[in-house]
Amino acid sequence: MSCSITCLIPVYNEGHRLLQTVTLLKTIPEISNFLIIDDGSTDNGLTLLREKYPTIPIIQLKKNLGKSTAVRAGLSQLKTDLTLLFDADIRGLKPAEIQAGIRSLQQNPSISMLIFRRLCSPLIARLIRADIMLSGERIIQTSTLRAVMTQSPPPVQYAMEPALNQYCLDHQSATAWSPASTYNTYKTLKLGLWRGLLGDFITMIHGAQYVGWYNYLTQITSFCRHKVATI
Repeated sequence: MSCSITCLIPVYNEGHRLLQTVTLLKTIPEISNFLIIDDGSTDNGLTLLREKYPTIPIIQLKKNLGKSTAVRAGLSQLKTDLTLLFDADIRGLKPAEIQAGIRSLQQNPSISMLIFRRLCSPLIARLIRADIMLSGERIIQTSTLRAVMTQSPPPVQYAMEPALNQYCLDHQSATAWSPASTYNTYKTLKLGLWRGLLGDFITMIHGAQYVGWYNYLTQITSFCRHKVATI
């Protein structure tokens, strides 16, 4: 099975990291389209991107409204069967790992969502399975993404990943994970130690409050246990 894929990248003040991420992803032939959603950035990240890739479509929001809102703003522009969600600040990206995951999903069309497990996440993240549950790198059927992002109430701020997880659990949709060497640029590096730690805590709280604490704990214990694709 061969399905077209759009890579959707929400971004907020990531500077040169956005260009670095897109440049690596552009080497993956299975990705047919790119869409950047700028969530009210005030830095030069878009300027750098436009200089090298002037044809990549960009949607610019007037103010910072959060990751979930940014992704929702791009839904109307998605014309492909599958969407690859990708964070702009990723480090350790190996295109071959992403390509392997894409091919595994194409060979297993029953899978509604494939998550790239961040193998280089800190130990505490792996213990609570945030390396899978909160991974921003995932391929999802575009129809599923639309259903989740337009439900009432819609996920806001950093609740998108737990909301996608819960939708798949509730609808008994097949999910799987694929290994990846990716990891985020830690908030402690971007914001400082205490603001960064607070940001990580708020991210978890947003997700748990949206899906409910019981469902959040269920995700930790039973969500997305099937592995596919190894290099």
